[in-house]
Amino acid sequence: MKLQTLSIVTGAGLFLAACGDMAGGQPETDPVTRALSGNTMTFGEVSIEVNPDGTLAGETPDGDLAGRWAVRDGQWCDTIVEPEAYAGTTCMDVELGDGEITFLDADGTPRNTWQIS
Repeated sequence: MKLQTLSIVTGAGLFLAACGDMAGGQPETDPVTRALSGNTMTFGEVSIEVNPDGTLAGETPDGDLAGRWAVRDGQWCDTIVEPEAYAGTTCMDVELGDGEITFLDADGTPRNTWQIS
């Protein structure tokens, strides 16, 4: 009986160790993803929905916005496909604040700050 109990406890310990940084059955995500996924970013007349499935959808003065997003090596990366005036891929360092995110130029200078809601 003691051997069976030991096996169960050891098996449970190995399972938990294999899970690594998991809480509530979900892998731990980076702070940028936690702050933005499922929320909307707003800057001036531009509003962008940051969907959990990695898509972006929004409205700009130049038309509807569509694209994809991801966080890679701590940077926000997006690929915009619509409107054509914004098309392309960028990756930028960011700083999170209370209900906002600031995108930084390569030299660390703040470029713009978006509201998160």
